[in-house]
Amino acid sequence: MENIAITKVDEDITPSSSVNSNYNQPVSLTPYISSPASSSPSIPPQKKKTIEDFIIGKVLGEGSYGAVVLGTERETCVQYAIKILEKKHIIKENKIKYVQIEKEIFCKSNHPNIVKLFFTFRSETCLYYVLELCPQGDLLHQIKKVGSFDYKSTQYYIAEIISALEHLHGLGIVHRDLKPENILLSGDMHIKITDFGTASQPSHPTQPTRANSFVGTAEYVSPELISNKETSTDSDLWALGCIIYQLATGKLPFRGKTEFLTFQKVSNRDLVYPLNMNPTIKDLVEKLLVVKPSDRLGSKTAPGGFDNLKNHPFFEGIDWNNLSNTQPPLIKAPTEKIIFEDDLQQQLSSSTISPTLECITPRNFISNDLSSPLSSSQSQIQTLTTINTVNSGNSSNSLVDQQKKWSNLINKDETIVCQGLVWKRKGFSIKKRQLILTDTPRLIYIDPKKMEVKGEIPWSNQIKPKLKSNNNFVIQTPKRKYLLEDVDHNPQKWVDAIKNVLLQNK
Repeated sequence: MENIAITKVDEDITPSSSVNSNYNQPVSLTPYISSPASSSPSIPPQKKKTIEDFIIGKVLGEGSYGAVVLGTERETCVQYAIKILEKKHIIKENKIKYVQIEKEIFCKSNHPNIVKLFFTFRSETCLYYVLELCPQGDLLHQIKKVGSFDYKSTQYYIAEIISALEHLHGLGIVHRDLKPENILLSGDMHIKITDFGTASQPSHPTQPTRANSFVGTAEYVSPELISNKETSTDSDLWALGCIIYQLATGKLPFRGKTEFLTFQKVSNRDLVYPLNMNPTIKDLVEKLLVVKPSDRLGSKTAPGGFDNLKNHPFFEGIDWNNLSNTQPPLIKAPTEKIIFEDDLQQQLSSSTISPTLECITPRNFISNDLSSPLSSSQSQIQTLTTINTVNSGNSSNSLVDQQKKWSNLINKDETIVCQGLVWKRKGFSIKKRQLILTDTPRLIYIDPKKMEVKGEIPWSNQIKPKLKSNNNFVIQTPKRKYLLEDVDHNPQKWVDAIKNVLLQNK
């Protein structure tokens, strides 16, 4: 009888070498068959992959410790999502263990609703994970697109998430950062869970594991992590309850003006349901968003475990054994608008929504006569003149608010002309930066998390902005070309704003 073994690559990442010589080996998720005559089966030698084997495309997103880009294999033309991890950053942030855990989880998780890992390899500066491409984006994108999901859409996609969670928890894996941004959609619109950068593998998954530092996202974090810094498989069930609420209502169950206030809401279980929320969905959320972890529906500490969750009336009609072969329902909003009590009160009071300012013209530029200077008072008024406006109730993105937000990082006499988040690329290094154009003129880029100025694009009359695609633009200086991607998919605003400032300063 033949022996069957699952191929797996074990590498220890160390600060000195980052990975051992086996890191270039491909990862296989299918079994290979060895002959009984051979006590140590050998894997047929395969050519080691390198980044040169792929054509690198647009930035797809940002993972826990690096960026994810589109990669097309030159030999096969197959497209993948390539996660690029900088060794220097991993070592500096002391994340070697977490990077290794993520890779191990990808290797052992063979489930239709979990992203697959196909290859791993390295260069002198980076580690590379070649992952399954999910071209339909993430679940958050779909929520923003339709507002909230109808009953059938919510039911089906939550069922697929539960199927993946049951598999992970059965392996002793706690995701610890389950949220719509980490739930991707395949080309045929099936769920694919990803980003295990903060996951844990406790020896006894039902027993809580103490975290050395905060992990997860404030709006989905469980009360026990806030109070005791402890997580278990039950922590993922709390996050699941938050996601169900969000899909059904289009809003987060716990959201404060600051992270601290959000934590308070979570700890106090301070949530409000819509006036017309479906009672079956509400009952399921109520049984998941329970402060005591072991009392959550589906907890492994209770008899029945996941079966209790899957048998809830909300999942009536779901074929749990055939989910991956079932055609997903069309994602659409419910026929009845979700109504909160606050919405009714808001309708009683008249309010106007101010447009969000994206770019403004530099001082003295709006005048019909370019040669005639404006007075100081006129200049201040013109500073608030809009080039591009976006209808939005969130005024925090306006340049007035942005001027205040970044005031400590720009000069007192500077006015922000254009601002926004961009992906800044240099070779295979990809960084998310806040790009700011001021009227002096200056182009500075800032680390938005650390609130630190990281550099400045040298300004001169020879600077040339150029649109490259729907998302990308280039700023050419005499000594260097800056490759940038606008996070809001509006690179034209940067090209226009830079050209306007150039014209003003001639």
